[in-house]
Amino acid sequence: MNTPRKVVLGLLVLLVGAFALTGPLTGGRGVSQYLNFGTHSAPAQFDGKYLYNAAFVRIRDVAKPLINPADRAKWVAEWEHKFDTDGTLSTEEGTDRAITMMLNSLNQRFDHYSPPQRLQAEQQMQDASLVGIGASIESPGVGPKLKLLPKDATEAQIKEAFRVSDDSPMIVESLMEGSPALKAGVKPGDRFVAVDGVSVNGLLTDEVIKSVKGQAGSQVVITFARKKADGSVENIDLTITRARVIVPVVTFKDVGNGIAYVKLSNFVSDYTVSEMAAALTKAKGMKGLIIDLRGNGGGNLAYLEAIAQQVLADGTMLVLEHRYGDNILEQRQVIQPRILLETQVRSDKPDDVSYDVKERQHSLIVPAGMPIVVLVNSGTASASELLSGLLQANHRATIVGTVTVGKGVGQAVIPLPYGRGISITTFEFLPGGVRMDYIGVVPDVEVNNDDDPKVDEQLEAGKTEIQKQIDALAAAEKRRAEIKAKNDELWGKYIKERNANP
Repeated sequence: MNTPRKVVLGLLVLLVGAFALTGPLTGGRGVSQYLNFGTHSAPAQFDGKYLYNAAFVRIRDVAKPLINPADRAKWVAEWEHKFDTDGTLSTEEGTDRAITMMLNSLNQRFDHYSPPQRLQAEQQMQDASLVGIGASIESPGVGPKLKLLPKDATEAQIKEAFRVSDDSPMIVESLMEGSPALKAGVKPGDRFVAVDGVSVNGLLTDEVIKSVKGQAGSQVVITFARKKADGSVENIDLTITRARVIVPVVTFKDVGNGIAYVKLSNFVSDYTVSEMAAALTKAKGMKGLIIDLRGNGGGNLAYLEAIAQQVLADGTMLVLEHRYGDNILEQRQVIQPRILLETQVRSDKPDDVSYDVKERQHSLIVPAGMPIVVLVNSGTASASELLSGLLQANHRATIVGTVTVGKGVGQAVIPLPYGRGISITTFEFLPGGVRMDYIGVVPDVEVNNDDDPKVDEQLEAGKTEIQKQIDALAAAEKRRAEIKAKNDELWGKYIKERNANP
């Protein structure tokens, strides 16, 4: 199976990767936009009715499933005053539970409500400096479980998909340079068995992460199962001293033969765009580029748009279908070499199209003729599906790996009073104009990874594919040179003959 689940154990609570799918459990936001209705008038003391009504208004006014007036009226009748007299809203816990129930009634896979602790964890994901052990992990069993869930899966069903077991283990995928885990002797492929003597089996993945993280300078003993050279497995206990680590989201490697490898972990960090620009700048003088988006669960839409402009010279970048009152507002973004063209049209006025032309906000870094291969898998979600999908739709890259998650909807991330927040599905996105919700990006070359962590079949397939393209370009250039040389020779003979016989 592939590596659909990727996490950095320096994160405060939750995981990047497939947690973009999990609604209330999510640390990664998928593709999100930010709306601020203002919370300045909230009473100083906690007021459950005020908070519930604030959430109610936000959901009513922006949720895409409530675009139909009849559906909206029915939902309002059920939820507006549902908890007015039963005492539920008299406590913070009861109010949080009521808002969660109200939001879950829309049956959206990625909507979620964030009480203070969870909201703080999500916000800290943007901080590149975090306390942990500096290891990136994968849970190959999670992706298949999520794929089997029904469209109206409950929070409990989604949560269960992240329970650790022998069939759904947590495995170390990579280690940060100079990290506490690396110094302690942790190796890629090590499987988590226990933390401070407590078995991880039966725990949720985020519960394991909570037990691993702690105060800088404190120690944690982690038991790993490690495969030996003879194929047998032994358990080893490693004592790791937690530390503040800088969590990079972009990795650059020269993998030989003039091929650059750039891995992007998420679109959440504040440094996503600048780190990607630096890596692509290193790559632009090479012969080919592999962009690895496996396990990337998405993030900020603005970061996706910036990176797309760094890679795509021209073409349709995105089509966004927003809720606009009782109608759909289609927003289409087309990249040109020097400009960004945006058109908008409402479903109730299909002939009334507005245009906005502005300067391209981010310069193209990758040369237009440079071969690109993008690696994806069943953990590639949301913004990373947008990037791979728009490059595929515009015939700019060859996609290698397995079918992606199929998260084609985005959420408005809205602050609420009393340190709360809510993420509500308000729009659908179509990379390159191609609809992919509940479908995913289908690779041009489908390749699975087996269970051997030492062999990356998808990367090897990507290298093979891009080498073919490099060779084809070289052959085409050689042929062009041969034709030009032949024509130059013929023209020279003609000129010589013409001058000899004026």
